[in-house]
Amino acid sequence: MHHHYQAVARNLSLNHNRHDLTTYPVQTLVLVDGVHTGTIELVNFAKSLQHPWHAVHIGINPEKSAKVQQIWDEVIGEGELVVVPSPYRQLNRPIRTYVETLLREKPDTIVHVVVGHLAMESAWEQALHQNSVLVFNLALNGLERVVLTIVPHQIRRHQTPDDPVDRNVLTAKDLHGD
Repeated sequence: MHHHYQAVARNLSLNHNRHDLTTYPVQTLVLVDGVHTGTIELVNFAKSLQHPWHAVHIGINPEKSAKVQQIWDEVIGEGELVVVPSPYRQLNRPIRTYVETLLREKPDTIVHVVVGHLAMESAWEQALHQNSVLVFNLALNGLERVVLTIVPHQIRRHQTPDDPVDRNVLTAKDLHGD
């Protein structure tokens, strides 16, 4: 353990490493599984950063991808939505390959990946939802010039009587996939 902490200290040391304060261009990617209020929060966040941005959808199911594209065009209506096919139903390999390609094409650019996270009121509710944030974090781990930002979307269990009920929101199938 001692050797591990020494290696970390050497890697963080200003005396043993090159350091320069440079501003690099940033390309923001908004990871999109579907189009809903959480997606709008992600897009608003990306736009507020005032860097070039586009959305990326990992296309596990072609029918769902087509529906996401259609709703994106109707509801968001701006920014490009890139569908990255995933014929083997993986999230990690397609996003890593896509980001590695961007890094090769733009060697001086920082790739900023913005991913949403459904934040529940209780731990047991949180456990019901797959945590794709962890998958994306592991997939992008070790890539230099890649930054991951998690944007939580608060899910409230209890609506007030005045809250309208939107029947076109998320279904359990939307939240859990196929």
